[in-house]
This record gives sequence, C-alpha cells and structure tokens, in this order.
Amino acid sequence: MISVSIIIPVYNEERTILTILEKIKDKIDELKHDIDFELIIVDDHSSDKTKEILKLHKSYFDCHLIDFIPRNQSGKILYSKLKI
Repeated sequence: MISVSIIIPVYNEERTILTILEKIKDKIDELKHDIDFELIIVDDHSSDKTKEILKLHKSYFDCHLIDFIPRNQSGKILYSKLKI
C-alpha cells in the first residue's frame, strides 16, 4: 500500500479551515482503500481561533497538529523536517 502525507500550513484560517479539511477528508475517504494517508496541519502561530477549531475537530479529521511559534517560518521548518 502507498503511504501519503498531506501537510497543510495554516495561519488565521478560522473562517475556512473546516471547509478545507472537509474537502480533504472526503477525498481521503474515497481513496483510503488504496492509499494510507497521514494528515498533518502546521499552525504558524495563528492569532485567531484556528488552533482552537483544529483541537476541537482533531479526532474527526484524524490529523496531527503541529504548532510553531515563529510566524511566517512554517515553510522553512517543514522543509528542514522533511527527509528528502
């Protein structure tokens, strides 16, 4: 089985994050018989309620939450953590 990690960096997405995750979950549900998915959401120190929304819905979306303090650094941090 193929394994796929989906990494989504977010910043102040309280208005859109549930819609985005619902669309991703629908697609994962369609393909999960052939592909093993891992959903990772990286919050770039949002100042709105993004983090709280994610924590409330974490189990429903079966995702991992990563919180990084340095704002606007998530791309650099993700790149440094990926094993390429």
